[in-house]
Amino acid sequence: MVHIRDYKGKPGVYGYFLKDEPIGANPYAVPYRIMASEDPNAVVHLNFYPTGSVEQFGITYDGYVDDWVSLVGPKYKRTISFDNYPFNQNIYNEQVCMYH
Repeated sequence: MVHIRDYKGKPGVYGYFLKDEPIGANPYAVPYRIMASEDPNAVVHLNFYPTGSVEQFGITYDGYVDDWVSLVGPKYKRTISFDNYPFNQNIYNEQVCMYH
């Protein structure tokens, strides 16, 4: 985590990007904890899949997030980020587009 030590406390550094939409977030729990402990004032960003999209991998969404929370632990559990797409493609095409 040498890079975190290089940037810790620098003006303009709000946090660190870890991963976007990992199929299994669990392998990133240890690096997340290390990064968070190296710079406790920064945000370590890992973005989860949107709700309802991990079932294709044979896991439940609750299990996906709950596993992450338990592995990260309460000391480092600061934020949970996930994508949210409020418009279903079929609903959008059939209902919203008819108003254009």
